[in-house]
Amino acid sequence: MIPPGSAKRTIFNSIRFKLITGLFVIIFPMIIFLIYNNLYSIKVVRNQVAQSNSNLVNLYMNLSDAILDDIDRYLYKVISEDSGLQSLARPDETHPDLYNIGTYLLFRQFIEDSVYYKSLDYFFAYSAVNDDLVFAPKPTGHAYTWNQPIREEIVHLLQNKDTQASLLRDKWFVTKIAGTDYLICLLRQVEANSGHSELSIICFIIYN
Repeated sequence: MIPPGSAKRTIFNSIRFKLITGLFVIIFPMIIFLIYNNLYSIKVVRNQVAQSNSNLVNLYMNLSDAILDDIDRYLYKVISEDSGLQSLARPDETHPDLYNIGTYLLFRQFIEDSVYYKSLDYFFAYSAVNDDLVFAPKPTGHAYTWNQPIREEIVHLLQNKDTQASLLRDKWFVTKIAGTDYLICLLRQVEANSGHSELSIICFIIYN
């Protein structure tokens, strides 16, 4: 007859029990460490990805600001120069030949200068007094081949007084045209001592 408790002592003293217990004591902390290490690694990677994305966003924003500032300087330069833009602020029936020459020169200037701005798609100049739009798409890429819907909506936008009242002046803002979001800057110029309606210059850009 086996004395009471001897079977339990035999199990605890067996090699199998000692091996299983030893393996458990060794492996369990390793499993806990691996789980902790994986969670920590995931957290580190997430933080690095978030920081990298933040840096990319900041870089993109800085580049975008630089591009917009560059275009702003160009637009103000066009306004300040004695270009074909000046003729748009006067009624075309006053000097029709000068008006036509001025609009053509402005169109050519916008077309030629647009290639220097990678992110720009269109330049526009609108004569409110003549209800006339000078439409100058960049001569390369999709802007040159697909622009009639854009042109039509621009004309509608500029002819609608209620819409014009809601547009920001001298600032960049986003608006939807022909189902696409565009970044737009609207600058206005008044012909000195003319008493005529304002002349609007509009610049649209869209980023690739």
